[in-house]
Amino acid sequence: MAAYEAVDDYIALCEAEGRKPDVPLKGSFNVRPGRDLHRRAMLYAERRGINLNTVVSDALRRYLDRDDHVRK
Repeated sequence: MAAYEAVDDYIALCEAEGRKPDVPLKGSFNVRPGRDLHRRAMLYAERRGINLNTVVSDALRRYLDRDDHVRK
C-alpha cells in the first residue's frame, strides 16, 4: 500500500537526517487553569457570545504570535 510506503520513507528520511519524526496531534488537550481563571474565561465567553474553546484558542494564538515576534 502506498500510504505505508510513504510512512516508511518518511521514517527512513528522519533517521538519515538524525531527527525525530513529527508526532501527529489530535488537536485537543486538557487545560486546568484553576477555578478563578476558569470562571473569568467562561464569563468572558458568555459576554461575547462565544464558547470557551474559542476563548482559549484565541488567547493561545495571541500569546504564541506575540512570542514569535519577540524571538525574531
